[in-house]
Amino acid sequence: MINILLYVAEHSSRYYPTEEIPNMLSAFVPMVTKDTILTMIPVMTSSLPAANPHLYMPTFFRLWETFNSSITDDRLFDLCGVLSEEFVAGKSGDAGEAAADYKDVGIWSEAEWSILIGHTLNPMNVPVGVVKGASTTATHADTMGNRQSLRIRKFISQFDALAKIIVFSMSLDGPLRTDIASPGFLAGSRAMDSLDRLITSTESYFHPSNSGHWTLALTGFVHRLAVEFCKRWNEEKVRTCKTPVGRRLTPAIRHAFITTLRTPTLLAMFAKDPLSSSYAQGALQLLAMLEPNLVMPELLERAYSGLEVINESHRTTAVMSDFHISIRGSGFFSLRMCRYMRAWLAVANSRPVRLKDSAIEVSSSSRSWPVDAFLARVAASSFSRLASSFLVHLKVVTADRRLNLASVALIRVSFLMSVQPFASHFISVW
Repeated sequence: MINILLYVAEHSSRYYPTEEIPNMLSAFVPMVTKDTILTMIPVMTSSLPAANPHLYMPTFFRLWETFNSSITDDRLFDLCGVLSEEFVAGKSGDAGEAAADYKDVGIWSEAEWSILIGHTLNPMNVPVGVVKGASTTATHADTMGNRQSLRIRKFISQFDALAKIIVFSMSLDGPLRTDIASPGFLAGSRAMDSLDRLITSTESYFHPSNSGHWTLALTGFVHRLAVEFCKRWNEEKVRTCKTPVGRRLTPAIRHAFITTLRTPTLLAMFAKDPLSSSYAQGALQLLAMLEPNLVMPELLERAYSGLEVINESHRTTAVMSDFHISIRGSGFFSLRMCRYMRAWLAVANSRPVRLKDSAIEVSSSSRSWPVDAFLARVAASSFSRLASSFLVHLKVVTADRRLNLASVALIRVSFLMSVQPFASHFISVW
């Protein structure tokens, strides 16, 4: 019953008058003790309206510093993520005068930002020294408290909230750092500089040889960062965007964001956990859509070694899947692709059907590549091998009765459409 009441309060809080915020705080804060903190924090975050956050956020941050609780972390991360996204436009947004003012980092002061970034590693469970799961003390503290308060439940994605806090706080709000020794911030953004320090400190945990229960958390966090950044970047390209020009993302911030996330996502593409690998693939696709010239060459270098490995089929499959996903919509093509095409064509002839599926997916994603005459000459032999490999694979699939005749016909049509640009160039050249 308490969960239903909190759900109703949370969806009704936007209609509460902001003039009642001081009265609500005067009623809630005296009830907060070490025994009731796990109950009062969900009640307060669900009841207070989002408008005029300067009236209640200082109280929340003081409580956050006082109590060690995973429930408090979840609720306040969720609240801060909602506020960061809603008030990214400041007074120019839909909230008008009820919106939060711009401060040192987005809508957060320097002290508040330090608290937010300081709690960022808590949900990731990265080991520190010999301690495994160094951020588990908050969960243990909750279990030692009032067990009745644990009945209050709400699904909260901490990584979604963290990504919103960081991405929607990015702007040109500080001096530009020209090199490591000079003062300033990366791309002139305090939030971008904090993200760079966070990713750098956890970069070794993305490596497949250092996998653990933190791998899924870290890759999920990187994926959410890429999603939120692409969402904000596309929103600010629309003419009706209300975010002031001086507070919008810049090409320098985009470049720094991609270079910061590029290395960990390329490391995580070979993760042992398939879900972690899929998160890395999704992040690579989004980064490649933003700036393909920064992502695709690095991906190609790793693709060569992955295709040359004979006894590690999972590595080869990961390379093909990542490349197939990343080139969609990026419009990227390079002369080095000829070497890659020959490599995966050899794989398609010698590996199991699953790898052939990945190879044909790569070929079907190539229909938007701008192939010039010189490239057509180099890839002419590869085209004939591609067609023969496809026909052999199609016969195998049909013989296994995995597809009906209608599906086989659709595959043939899709293949012909995908290689049409190649064929037209070959005919014009030869």
